[in-house]
Amino acid sequence: MNIQKLSIVTALTVSAIAGMSMAQSASAGELVKNGSFESTPTPLSNGGWATYNAIEGWKATDGGKIEIQRGAAGKAFDGGNLLELDSHDYNKNASVLGVFQDLVTEIGKTYTLSFAYSARPGTAAAQNNFSVLFGDSFKQTIQGSQGGSQTLWNMFTTNVTATSSLTRLQFNYEGTRDTLGAYIDNVGVSSSAEAAPEPTTMVGMALAGIAVACRKKLAMRKREA
Repeated sequence: MNIQKLSIVTALTVSAIAGMSMAQSASAGELVKNGSFESTPTPLSNGGWATYNAIEGWKATDGGKIEIQRGAAGKAFDGGNLLELDSHDYNKNASVLGVFQDLVTEIGKTYTLSFAYSARPGTAAAQNNFSVLFGDSFKQTIQGSQGGSQTLWNMFTTNVTATSSLTRLQFNYEGTRDTLGAYIDNVGVSSSAEAAPEPTTMVGMALAGIAVACRKKLAMRKREA
């Protein structure tokens, strides 16, 4: 194998490794679908809102509804839409009012859970309480604040550990049920790519393999000569 052929093989190998690295990074990324609630069954105009049994990635709990707003009473944290947990159109006899999404996870693996939350403008603190659950390993109640003249977003971030291969991420409304209160947006659950080999390490291993192959090829040519 001459220098030119070696260069071609090296370039192709490095290119393939880069692709592998990108694929590993993507697979180790965001688990939540439609975390900012931008995808809805019907498009929302500015100032509008609607309720659904389900939207892309998310479902309402039994008797509940998913209420998505687009500038109806406050500005979203990310994009144009936000979700109000104390929704309209729910069954008043429902024991739980919430939204959830089932995530494919690895048992024992740690993930970063994050989301933005805000009181609905013009509401009392008791109207903005809610809880967040990650499977059976994590639950936290967020005590809401009194709503001001506009949305005031806070960011919640914590590490959570999966105890199942399918983990339910759920938000439950815990405040006064009057269809006004508890905004969330920009929900995410991300994994770490630390376990993946570093690209430079993979390149080094690949080049070492090419070098060994070249030495074997040269040795064979010498014997043939």
